[in-house]
Amino acid sequence: MLYQNGQNQLLWFVAALYVYSVIFYWVEKVSKSANELLIIGIILFVANTAYSHWLKLPSIPWHFNYIGFACFYMALGKYYKSHEQIIDNAVSNKMLLMIGIVYVLVIYFADLHIGFAGSPYVVDALFITTLGLILCVLISKRFLNNSRFLLFVGSNTLFYFAFHGKVYSLLQTVSDKIIAHIGMERSFCTDILWGDCVHRRINFDYSRNDS
Repeated sequence: MLYQNGQNQLLWFVAALYVYSVIFYWVEKVSKSANELLIIGIILFVANTAYSHWLKLPSIPWHFNYIGFACFYMALGKYYKSHEQIIDNAVSNKMLLMIGIVYVLVIYFADLHIGFAGSPYVVDALFITTLGLILCVLISKRFLNNSRFLLFVGSNTLFYFAFHGKVYSLLQTVSDKIIAHIGMERSFCTDILWGDCVHRRINFDYSRNDS
């Protein structure tokens, strides 16, 4: 299995993506429409939630225990693709702004974060993740569709997956030094700017040094 042999060398994701794609191929085969495929994806998402969060069963090699989550997001992408024009026309810029506001407020007041692997409550994971995907897709299409950089990333997805761990490690290092230098405390604003996982790592480092 491709895994980490150093900090943030996340090549396991490439192997997992291959496994998920193979399984999704057969899931798509048994569905008759994009709507039916999405329903199957939701069922698999709930089943995967039961496996991972309710029963707390052990992990399976190649991250096969996340297959239900992966199939749901792939099915969601297929559903969007088949209804792309309808969805794009239905969501105006004002509505997109409102979705962004709701997204930020939910993160702030409910302390919810996007998580590929769901949560014990199911609905919150689906809600916040779907909102985040809507924002990413529609903002990219409406305001960033001529970006050569994004076009390069989109056409070289596996290349991006192979190296995103190192990029993330670099961003962690830079943000650690900035936050430590200015003495910034964790807050909602810093979570938005640098990400919750970065601060968890910083807090862990501080507590380790204190001990």
